[in-house]
Amino acid sequence: MKPYISVIITDFNRKDFTINAVRSAINQTLDKSFYEVIIVKNYIDEKIDNILKNLGVKVINSGYENQGKMVYDAISVAEGEVLSFLDDDDEFLPNKLERVFLFFSKYDV
Repeated sequence: MKPYISVIITDFNRKDFTINAVRSAINQTLDKSFYEVIIVKNYIDEKIDNILKNLGVKVINSGYENQGKMVYDAISVAEGEVLSFLDDDDEFLPNKLERVFLFFSKYDV
């Protein structure tokens, strides 16, 4: 089953915030089968990359310094019908994706 929502996190040189942002996207009240988390970042960090791998996040390492191009890279692998964006220095509330799902599932897209 494909995920209904794709969460796209763009990470540009803010390693201190990365894991908190990702965990906020993963620790949702919505069942995990309904969404995927994709992070596109402009750096390689073995410690962070191992944590992301263990969390089951799709990771894209991008050489771009332009957020638009980074988003494009993430969209190209996203499987969800709905895209939800999260900045690397922000966090979702625990029910964010459940609310997005309930809103969009009202409409036949």
